Amino acid sequence: MTSAATTTTPVETGSTPAASTTTPVETGMTTDATAMTPVDTGTTPAATATTPMETTTSPAATTMAPVETSTTTAASSTTLVETSPPPTSTAVPTLATTTTPATTTWTTKPKPSTSTARPALDCLNGGTDDGKKCICKSEFYGPLCQFANDVIATNVSTVKAEVNVQVKVVNQNFTEELNNKSSPVYMEFEEKFKAQMNIVYKTVTGYQDVVILELRLGSIVVDHSVIIEAPLSNELDNTLQSVTKQVVKQLEVINTTTGDCTEKLCFVAPPNPVLKNATTNFSAADTCRQSVPQNFTQYYYPYITEKGTLTCLTRCSQDLPDFLNCNYGQCQLKISGPQCACANMDVFWYPDDRCQTRVSKVGVGMAVPLVILFIAGIVLAAFLVRARNGGSKASLDSSVEQPEDYEEEMSISGGIIIKNDGASYNGSGSRGTFSPHLSAVDPAIPMHIRRPKLVSSP
Repeated sequence: MTSAATTTTPVETGSTPAASTTTPVETGMTTDATAMTPVDTGTTPAATATTPMETTTSPAATTMAPVETSTTTAASSTTLVETSPPPTSTAVPTLATTTTPATTTWTTKPKPSTSTARPALDCLNGGTDDGKKCICKSEFYGPLCQFANDVIATNVSTVKAEVNVQVKVVNQNFTEELNNKSSPVYMEFEEKFKAQMNIVYKTVTGYQDVVILELRLGSIVVDHSVIIEAPLSNELDNTLQSVTKQVVKQLEVINTTTGDCTEKLCFVAPPNPVLKNATTNFSAADTCRQSVPQNFTQYYYPYITEKGTLTCLTRCSQDLPDFLNCNYGQCQLKISGPQCACANMDVFWYPDDRCQTRVSKVGVGMAVPLVILFIAGIVLAAFLVRARNGGSKASLDSSVEQPEDYEEEMSISGGIIIKNDGASYNGSGSRGTFSPHLSAVDPAIPMHIRRPKLVSSP
């Protein structure tokens, strides 16, 4: 049996692959009824060449390139031939596939910062913001350094004072060179004088030094100041008077002292040696004005403690006689002056600026509804009483019959009726008057009066 042989000419197809990867697969199909046998028809079968392609996968967009296809139609002929199966050789092409792994790059963007910078604090009175709070100067306090201290210490415990006196040097004559404080003669005299007067005044309370004021002719008349440092106290004037007396006493001692005047100066004090009593230029008020903040000077007052130290106080300090008593609050010194800051303002009301009286907000909140209920109860009770009294009066008026022509009848035992013809009723309604006529009544006859009854109207 000879079957028709169908010759299939392989077609070379040239395809340009797109960006997507295509793996070529060779498929061989053999039909059962048809034997695929090459026939020598004069046609050279085209060799099918499969070239494996290197595929590269990229995440780029896919581009579809047009494919050029060449198709050669094989000639088909049917010829009765002898069947002699040629040797069959099947060559399987080897496909080499190269896969390049795709690389995915992830870009991470940093999150924007959501933190909000704290605005700078407006620190007052020279305070500085350190980023968290106000750093106040030593004289101030408060969240914004807005309050001045009630007490500012000055550490002043003594005052300088001086007593001006004069003495006469009797063993040396005055020369013109003593008028020149830069001359060697003057400086030598000054050194000797101060050395000897230090011995004279060393027992005077608070003695510090001697200062020559003037040298005059008359042997040598020396006007000088005795410098002392007196302790600060409320009795400073008495202390200075005492110092003056001590200086005069020491000058009286040198008048009675005798000795060798060849190598040292000899002094004589006049009967009244004091030129000027002990005085001081110290002012407690001025010292406070220099020690306290400049914008608050008018609110500070000098105060000397029991230990003899000067402090500057405001009216917020209880050491002052007229201090500002804030009672339930605290006194604070602002640039506008001392003021009371009442405590617990969220709980209490203060009707005055001294925090003297306070009213509980909770108590008022509870009392107001109770007062309203009490007043409402009184008003309601008044309406009920009034309504009840009005109904009772109307009921009584409607139940009483008012006689028009009233004649009183009285009965005695035995059924005898006595008629009082003279009795009469004057008036109308419930406010009429009953006037009995007693001329015809026998007082000897006992009388029984029936109990009155209320008769309701039909």
